[in-house]
Amino acid sequence: AEDIGRLIARLIDDGSTIQFSPGTTPQATLLALADKNDLGVHSNYLTDEIMHLVSRGVVTNRKKGFNEGKLVASTAVGTENLFEFIDNNPSIEFHPSDYVNDPSIISRHNKMVSISVGMAMDLTGQVAADALELNHFSGVTGMLDFVRGAFQSNGGRSIIMLPATAGGGRKSRIVPVLGD
Repeated sequence: AEDIGRLIARLIDDGSTIQFSPGTTPQATLLALADKNDLGVHSNYLTDEIMHLVSRGVVTNRKKGFNEGKLVASTAVGTENLFEFIDNNPSIEFHPSDYVNDPSIISRHNKMVSISVGMAMDLTGQVAADALELNHFSGVTGMLDFVRGAFQSNGGRSIIMLPATAGGGRKSRIVPVLGD
């Protein structure tokens, strides 16, 4: 996760607005952003790792282009320290998911970078993110909303992280057809 995080961090420019899904690799990527400047956050989740980037001055939300100066999220997942950081913090705004995940809102941010995790990908580029055959992984997410919004953002991009193998390296996550 740390190696992937360092590689992904190289794709994120100073002044970008970022969105991260939960998980080990996205959180490792957040840790690898420690040398970046003036990042903004517009994301489903606010985490301890994002809080640490704010405290280090990496996340300033000054160059977002929309909701400037505000860290915007729809939920928080983390430690008691995170919730103390959030409490009465005027630089943080929570909005319902129909706002945070709206591609027209997402696209207003400068250099919007959506970073999500896939479980498998087929040779046509389709990504399984929420379930594999007979295996439910998560509920419906805002992944596609952020992919679309980032694509429409000025200088934006969408990154889908996918470990190449599963099962201790015995099974490829890149398959001819999803569901196989």
